[in-house]
Amino acid sequence: VIVWGANGTGKTSLLDAVQWLVLGDVPRLRATVLRSQEDVVTNRYADGPASVEIAFRDAGGTTLVTRTGHGKNGRLTVRRPDGTHHEDGQARTLLAGLIGRGDDHDDDGKWFLRTHLLQQAEMTELLSGDTKERYHFLAQLTGLDELSQLDDQLQRELRQLRAAVRERERELEEARERVAVARSEHEESMAI
Repeated sequence: VIVWGANGTGKTSLLDAVQWLVLGDVPRLRATVLRSQEDVVTNRYADGPASVEIAFRDAGGTTLVTRTGHGKNGRLTVRRPDGTHHEDGQARTLLAGLIGRGDDHDDDGKWFLRTHLLQQAEMTELLSGDTKERYHFLAQLTGLDELSQLDDQLQRELRQLRAAVRERERELEEARERVAVARSEHEESMAI
C-alpha cells in the first residue's frame, strides 16, 4: 500500500498513529516532547486522551486493536472476533502475532518500521548506508534476517549431531574391538 497526497494532508500523521498503536511510541517525535511526562501523541481536536484503533480482518473475522491514553497511563486493548477482550501484556502478545512478529524480538521497532511502515527516512537510511548496512536493512525488509537466524540454529544443531555421531562411531569401534578380543579368547579357549 502506498500512501500518497499533497503536503499537509496527514500522511505522516496516519503513519505516526499506526506506529504509536503498534509500538506505543513514535521515536522521531520524542525530541519534540518538552516534559518527560508528556506523551508524543496528543489529541488536539478533542477533549480527552488520544486514541487510535485499527481493525485487522481475516477469514476468522475482525480483530480490533486500540491504544488510548497518555504515556504510562495509556492502554492497549485487543478485542477478538469471538468477543474476548485483552489488555496490556496479553494484548501486546496478540498484536505481535497479528503483525507477524513474535513478542520476543527487542529491536526498538526497527523491524516493524522497515517491513510495515517503510517511510521516507528509512529509505534515505537505505540509500545512504554502506554495503553492510544495506544488506542488513534489505535482510530485515525481506525476512532474510529470520532465515539467517534459522540457518545459524540449524548449523549449530548439525554440528552437535555430527559430534554425537562421531562419539557413537568411536563407541561402536571400541565395542567391535572388545568383540574381536572376546572372539579371539573364545577361539583360544575352544582350542584348549
